[in-house]
Amino acid sequence: MTKFVKLALLFGLVTSLMTGCAVNRATGSVDPSANLSSMKTMYVKKVADDDNTYALIADKLRTKGLVVTTGSEAAPAGVDAVVTYIDKWM
Repeated sequence: MTKFVKLALLFGLVTSLMTGCAVNRATGSVDPSANLSSMKTMYVKKVADDDNTYALIADKLRTKGLVVTTGSEAAPAGVDAVVTYIDKWM
């Protein structure tokens, strides 16, 4: 019987150590009046405490053929869109 209890405890420990965060939701919203096909230049505005998310967003947009600049200041003149985001770590 003690062998069964030890095995059950070991299974429970291994199961709890192998679980983790598996939910990754990326959602977005766009102004319904926006014509996305006409946009060629975008500005990704960096969140104050973010290290890398803004760069990942900018890189993904660049793979779509867009010209993307980044920064934490106001968007420069001449960009077609400003991309903002909320980075939640739980």
